[in-house]
Amino acid sequence: MQHDTEGETAQPGGRVTDWRDGRAPPEPGRNAPAVTLVERDYTAVADRMAAFGPLAEECGVTVKGVTVTPGPEAGRVATRCGAATRGAALGRPLLDADNMCEAILAPSGTTTGRLAAEGFGHRADRVGPGSGLPELAASVAERPVVFSDTQERPVQVGASFEWSDKEAPDRRYSPFSIDTEHN
Repeated sequence: MQHDTEGETAQPGGRVTDWRDGRAPPEPGRNAPAVTLVERDYTAVADRMAAFGPLAEECGVTVKGVTVTPGPEAGRVATRCGAATRGAALGRPLLDADNMCEAILAPSGTTTGRLAAEGFGHRADRVGPGSGLPELAASVAERPVVFSDTQERPVQVGASFEWSDKEAPDRRYSPFSIDTEHN
């Protein structure tokens, strides 16, 4: 099962039961491999590998069972880096060596506040009222970090549903936790 998907995180204790022992019927994506038909146009592989999307925008990006949709961020990458003018990737943001850093930063909640807020919103829907996550989502929806920012100076990333704890001058980063205390 793909890492950080709902199928993987739903496994009790992180163990996938084996349907072959006869105790449970096979359920694709649950206790048996999920099989998906994939069509490939091998003549267009190079064009598509040199461009961002479109599946990130259409299907979203899933991290720890939470899916966010980086549509505006893909548009920002295209504006900053250019878009393919021909081939299978026509109109898609280009990903050459100079632009790859923009494409790495854009769909991440730690460097894009809008996506962090969207992810925290999805987590808040799951855990219910009183979690403090809606307030945390509102507090992180700041401007995105772009590659030129990181070239000029060190840039602190924001809290994100992906893996970051609240960071403040009196609190250091703590992986795999979400701190929702507020003053």
